[in-house]
Amino acid sequence: MQTWRLPRHVRLAEQARKRRVVVLKPRRPAEPGPRAMARLLFSMRAEDEAAMRRMLLAQARREYGAAIAAEARRLGYSIPSVRVTDPQLLTELNERAKFAAHSIRTTYNKDLGREIARIRREAPRANRHVYASRLSRWDRRRAEWKNHQIGVTEMGQAVNRARGDFYERNGIAAVARVVPRIAVCMTCAGYVGMGDMSVAEGRALELPVHVNCLHEVEYDYSAVTSPLELPGTLPELDVLWTGGEIVEV
Repeated sequence: MQTWRLPRHVRLAEQARKRRVVVLKPRRPAEPGPRAMARLLFSMRAEDEAAMRRMLLAQARREYGAAIAAEARRLGYSIPSVRVTDPQLLTELNERAKFAAHSIRTTYNKDLGREIARIRREAPRANRHVYASRLSRWDRRRAEWKNHQIGVTEMGQAVNRARGDFYERNGIAAVARVVPRIAVCMTCAGYVGMGDMSVAEGRALELPVHVNCLHEVEYDYSAVTSPLELPGTLPELDVLWTGGEIVEV
């Protein structure tokens, strides 16, 4: 008895269809490599930048108020401390803190990338534990000098601004000069070389100029000798501009 078979062209079509059937198996997600893992763990993220902004703003607010109180006491006012509350001033201090925090985050992540590349060159087969150990040491060593550097720059900026604002906003004439009187960089040397200036000229200077710059503008009320700039009666305490409210320590 002859067995019936499908026509040849039908059999070939069925074989082709079966070959196209692919059984899909779930793929196990690939784990990030040690360098990607290190960057993920150590990099500064948006929430870190926001926390840095809040910290810098709080510090700048304290330093600004302390500088205002110190200048006022130099002129004979009895002001223990100042708490900055002026809305416009707080907005401007916050903008400075936001700029600084973004700059700090950008610089940190660039430095991190260079350190990861250095570890890769020195230990091509390093695993995630090696990266974590080396980067932890690097982060601690960097913080030892970088945090001080940031503090000098940002708090110096707040103090210099506070002094200039105090004299200008209260209309108090004084002689401004940049101190200390020695300098290394050309810009600082130029500022020092300007000698005695008006309050407006001193306030216009952008200090600190560079990283670890220790120059600041000093305002001397008693040094005004020009008849056109002789100080009049100082403002009464109740109308003295301080950028906030006077509080007991």
